[in-house]
Amino acid sequence: MEVPTRVNETSRATGAARGARIMHAALAIGLLLVGATFFLVRQVQPLDSMPGVGLAVAGIALAVLAGCFAFLRGRVPQRHTDQSPDDYWAANENRGPAVVLWAGVDSAGVLAWMGYMIGGGQVAPAAVAVLAIIGMMLVRPDRLEG
Repeated sequence: MEVPTRVNETSRATGAARGARIMHAALAIGLLLVGATFFLVRQVQPLDSMPGVGLAVAGIALAVLAGCFAFLRGRVPQRHTDQSPDDYWAANENRGPAVVLWAGVDSAGVLAWMGYMIGGGQVAPAAVAVLAIIGMMLVRPDRLEG
């Protein structure tokens, strides 16, 4: 009986698209939960605020978000017409840039929520966080596949 020396390519690709969708959904839901938690904390117990710092953090978050779409989005290759979604997401050259893009957009959102918290519940940081949530929806796996 011969022992296989290589992993079967089809078994490696099975579920890769599902894994990408789960990872993206976890990041997006986490971003929503951070926002909801910060909002509830601000309502239950008002904290000292630093409006200038909150706006500065929101500006940094907006710059990070813009940088993600300007520089990182273009690094995610389109799926070939003869390639299945599982094969696309199983390839490191596709999955890697997508994960970096998702992490960047998610970190911009978390940073904006922190600006909301520090700034005393200002609208500008919350608006940037909502833009990050919309950004996460714009770079979901099925849209990146093309």
